[in-house]
Amino acid sequence: KNEQEASRYEYKIERTDAKIMKLTTKLEELEAARLQTIQQIQDTKTDIQNMEDTRNEEHAAFESAKSDDEGAAKLLAAAIEAMTAFYKNNKLPLGLLAKKGHQSKDDPEYSVDPDKAPETFSAPYGGRSSEGGGITSIMGYIKEDLENEIGTSKKAEAASQKEFEEQRAAATQVLNDLNTKKTTLEGMEAETDESEAAKAYKDLVQDKGQQGYEVHKGSESEQVCATVRCA
Repeated sequence: KNEQEASRYEYKIERTDAKIMKLTTKLEELEAARLQTIQQIQDTKTDIQNMEDTRNEEHAAFESAKSDDEGAAKLLAAAIEAMTAFYKNNKLPLGLLAKKGHQSKDDPEYSVDPDKAPETFSAPYGGRSSEGGGITSIMGYIKEDLENEIGTSKKAEAASQKEFEEQRAAATQVLNDLNTKKTTLEGMEAETDESEAAKAYKDLVQDKGQQGYEVHKGSESEQVCATVRCA
């Protein structure tokens, strides 16, 4: 009878050891998954930080360029206004102020008599008014280009900001999912550790009525009990 009891118990030890080995493998897989998830969490945080740094740099570059363009446009506007005022105050024809290649409506019309000899200058020099008008016209074109560039860059900046916010929202959702996964894995580890492996070992000890290290010396049961809470 004792031999039968011993044989029965040895068989139960083998089954319990096999079960504990299976649970140990499960714990190792859960731990590996948890560590992988932790790494993914860190990588996602790094991606989000890099994303934010890049967006901040792009926005700073946009603001700097916009400020330069706005400053240049203001300077051109002031120069055009000053030059126009100068020509009007001195009653000089504005020439090509409205559009290069066309006379202003305020300019006098000149005609040349091919049979008349050129006259010497008898009035004060009026300046190169046609060129003055051409310069203001060119400055106006440049100012308009700058203003168009500012408008285009604002639209591009708005689009970049929208894309960034969408990407950050998606990455943040991934991060939240990973944190949830990590918590779940930790719970599964604790449940497997405390409930399944420990219960299998305790049942075996209780069945024999002896302490685990005395009964299972050298077995898988003893090794697992050293790492899980079996007491």
